[in-house]
Amino acid sequence: MIGEYPDKQVLNFGPILFKTRIEQHILERLRKEGDEMVADNVRNYEKNLAGHIKNQHRFSEETIQWFFHNTMPYFRDYQTAFEKHCDNIKRGQYYYKALWINYMKAGEFNPAHVHTGDLSFAIFIDVPEAIHKESVNHKADSANPGHISFFHGEDNDYSISSMAFAPVTGDMFIFPAKLRHFVAPFKSDVTRISVSGNLEFK
Repeated sequence: MIGEYPDKQVLNFGPILFKTRIEQHILERLRKEGDEMVADNVRNYEKNLAGHIKNQHRFSEETIQWFFHNTMPYFRDYQTAFEKHCDNIKRGQYYYKALWINYMKAGEFNPAHVHTGDLSFAIFIDVPEAIHKESVNHKADSANPGHISFFHGEDNDYSISSMAFAPVTGDMFIFPAKLRHFVAPFKSDVTRISVSGNLEFK
């Protein structure tokens, strides 16, 4: 066991993937505007995104500015983790590029893709319990329904090239924009709501 030898270490390398929890008032405001955009069918962002999802909408500029003002501490936490693990101090400031909401229904999915900018994120506004129950009965050797999967590099023995997560409401993942990721479809008659966006570091 490595723990028995103080001079031994497990040294990981690769992209920094950061998971945290978002405050309730942020979830509520994003959900409220998202529901209004779907009801009025405004600012549809489908043509700008990779997802095979009908309802994908870009937030108003007012909400975008409010969002990044209220969530900047989360991105600073990511930067702190990056500097700690990579021993690389970066100076500058984050600027938003985009912010949108996804209403994913049965049979819809996000294929493997990357984003633009420097950092991207996914916030889970509502993940119905039915999707988690569906995952329990998933038999195939593939990503579980509704999971978010990240992968980097090639499959090799003695290496980890992918990680999948079963997100719950309130989870937030921050990751390098070029880290490839996808979301597998589900069959349950529910709606999985998430918010994503991109930032640049200057």
